[in-house]
Amino acid sequence: VLLLLKLEELQLAFYSQAAGAASLSAYQADVLLILEHQQDHRTFLRQFLTNAGVTVPATPSFDFSGQRGNPANPVLFADVFTNPVNFLQLAQQLEDAAASIYLGQAIAFSDKPTLAALFRMQSVEARHAARIRSLRRAALGSTGRVKSWPSRADTAPAAVIRVPAVPATS
Repeated sequence: VLLLLKLEELQLAFYSQAAGAASLSAYQADVLLILEHQQDHRTFLRQFLTNAGVTVPATPSFDFSGQRGNPANPVLFADVFTNPVNFLQLAQQLEDAAASIYLGQAIAFSDKPTLAALFRMQSVEARHAARIRSLRRAALGSTGRVKSWPSRADTAPAAVIRVPAVPATS
């Protein structure tokens, strides 16, 4: 559950930052709905941990620039909140990963109420992924092939993640 909580906090931070980005205003309704779902997921997971007697860790901070909190590192994601195509690409990757991680973590639980809740959240993440893919398909127009599900036929992602010329420091 700790992994799922970190995942939800990552997504929550990502969509919170996107909600305030003027260049993403065309996607505001979708971003706000996804943000609401991420908040619900985080609340559930934090309560689950509390009920289990686990100390809930502090919410980490996330650096979407790719600098890992070090200004000496190169900026890898300079335009993720200003370029809608790159935002949608990263959102698609996060949502696809979330849907997969929920499925992978479900095997650790045997009680039916918890499994049911995890599978509901996994279903929501999969719907987010499908919606983001639809938005991305519309944004790319005829230049891109993006399915509503993970597919090898998807247009190769633009180079949002760039390999730095200089190795990053901690």
